[in-house]
Amino acid sequence: MTLSLTNPAMGRSGSSRHAPPGLADILARLALDPKGEAWQHLFDLVGFDIALITRQYASKHFLHEDAIQETLLQVRRDAKQFKSGAGNPDAAARRWIVTIAVNTSLDLIRTRKRAAARDRAVGTALPLQTTTSAGPLGHIARREAKESLMRALARLPEPQRAPLELRYLKGQEYAEIAQQLNVPEATARTRVHRGIAALRDVLRGLRPMR
Repeated sequence: MTLSLTNPAMGRSGSSRHAPPGLADILARLALDPKGEAWQHLFDLVGFDIALITRQYASKHFLHEDAIQETLLQVRRDAKQFKSGAGNPDAAARRWIVTIAVNTSLDLIRTRKRAAARDRAVGTALPLQTTTSAGPLGHIARREAKESLMRALARLPEPQRAPLELRYLKGQEYAEIAQQLNVPEATARTRVHRGIAALRDVLRGLRPMR
């Protein structure tokens, strides 16, 4: 797949009074002024093509929109590192951007898979859902164990308790937790994992019960 470098200002006659800059020139300008006009030129020229590339790799993981944004931001951030070398500079710029788009998509997919694996491990290590719902706590047969777990949960500070309740008692996804707590999704994941570590300490008697 290649990026389209069609000049939108060109008419059917193939001529234009004011031809826009080429892709390599846009990257050079972007390196000097990341927030200047070159940023808009870059988006206009390759934004749609980046969307096609990221959709091909990341759409089934529902990550292609994130991949588009991350690709454009990385191109802007690393524009000064682009070297055209010999040959057509615009073609070299095209290959450079395509590589970033593909690698960004694959990196996001790998990150999502690692996060899912950690979440499964956490859920297995520390059941939290109630016995009346489908989930880890359904495997806890003894009422005393359930009550002990809920007492320990109640002793956690609010910043640690709330994410656990939303995740395991209410069954919310991390995106929903992040929205409710008004934090980024990555922060919501971190708070859940830290809350679980704190809850383990309480259950094991490693922390004083106030």
